[in-house]
Amino acid sequence: MPYDPFARGTAPAGVTTTHLVDASRERRLPVEIWYPAAARHRGQDLDDQTADHYVAAPGLPPATQHAVRDATAAEGRFPLVVYCHGAWGHRRNASHLCTHLAARGYVVAAPDFTGDTAEDLQAALAAAGSAELDFDTGLPQILRDRRADVRFLLDSLLKGAGPAQVADLVDPERIGICGISLGGWTALKVVEEEDRIDAVLAVAVPTGSRGRLPQSPLLGSLLRPAAWRRPVPVLLLAGAQDAVISVDDLLDLHGHLAAPKQFAALRGAGHSHYNDDAEAAHDSTREMWLSGQMRIAGMDLAALAEASRPFAELCPAAHGGDTLRALCTGHMDAHLNGDPDARRFLTDDLTGAFRARGITLDVRA
Repeated sequence: MPYDPFARGTAPAGVTTTHLVDASRERRLPVEIWYPAAARHRGQDLDDQTADHYVAAPGLPPATQHAVRDATAAEGRFPLVVYCHGAWGHRRNASHLCTHLAARGYVVAAPDFTGDTAEDLQAALAAAGSAELDFDTGLPQILRDRRADVRFLLDSLLKGAGPAQVADLVDPERIGICGISLGGWTALKVVEEEDRIDAVLAVAVPTGSRGRLPQSPLLGSLLRPAAWRRPVPVLLLAGAQDAVISVDDLLDLHGHLAAPKQFAALRGAGHSHYNDDAEAAHDSTREMWLSGQMRIAGMDLAALAEASRPFAELCPAAHGGDTLRALCTGHMDAHLNGDPDARRFLTDDLTGAFRARGITLDVRA
């Protein structure tokens, strides 16, 4: 059959949750792990009656992910992809991507970056009351923790310290990493100090001085692609209508990366287009900014909300999901599995492949 990274794989997706404790830092990480499940679970991951239901944080609505909780794993060794959530996010932010990868033969591990999750934001807002949140004060520690968390996660999984379902599934010679927003920054930064990673997909990375996020210049200055000890294939993905991150800043970052590299911008997409329930997440965040429920030192959230525009004025949420899943699958298949069909998908006529689905993607190699 023709190579089609848009299509869900033939394996059912399983999911399990574990908690890893880094005693050296007195730090506890909840970790979600998706994996190819045994054939007897086929169809259960797509059935709302048997798929996994969860609440990501107190006060958030119930959600469903297309995976079977604690399913029996398929036999074999599979490449590992680490998923990194954005600032004040959570490990299931992009379950549509993680379950898609699992169904296509990947183990995907996503930690909650403790101290920088949706639950931590709720606590910070409650403590601040009507005062402004000071994001800058805790940022250096958050950045250190994120990098150390990814390294600790890799150490743990490769030593078989994860749950029994996945203890022997990971192929240590095939490891990729992906992330959205500050998670994309985390993915790129980790490569500077981690030689086990062989492919990176980074989405909406905060960098440069043209965007509306005050921390972007600092974050960009901390990324040092020239310090990478070896070339690692990178695909950068942006939303052309992202009001938080500047596409031009991401293009500048792309220019400093060594080959092989690729850049893609989805027309009509904002900053939230790649997460689960993108429309609800975008509009609820925008309303919070407009209403003054959240105040952050150094940020004009009302102006940011106005620049973000209502979701109805942007491209459909399905375009964001399709784009992220197809590009991540193609990138990992090409560089972790050495799949020649995936390489051709990424290089022959990528824009045309998306145009055939009504999606406008601008691409640079």
